[in-house]
Amino acid sequence: MQNVFTRHLTQSLPVLGLLLLAACSRNASNPEPARVRSITDRRPGDFVLSVTIDEVTNGVIDPAGQGLYMPVDAVGRASLHYAPQASRPRSLLARSGAG
Repeated sequence: MQNVFTRHLTQSLPVLGLLLLAACSRNASNPEPARVRSITDRRPGDFVLSVTIDEVTNGVIDPAGQGLYMPVDAVGRASLHYAPQASRPRSLLARSGAG
């Protein structure tokens, strides 16, 4: 069941899914949920997303209809800025059939 939940989260909202999975993962030496400190420089296309999570608190997972419900509170900050990547050389475009 966790694999289906994991796959759904990471396909629909990759960054949020990774944050939730990291926040809910358990460390064998520490029974409390692991804390996510930072995720930096994720690049969805021409944008750079930087996220810092200071605190994550989650509740109990409850089955709800066809899925699962888990309350999550996260405190942190994020920034998104436009930073276009350098275009590929013309020769690469011609070889790929794009130009």
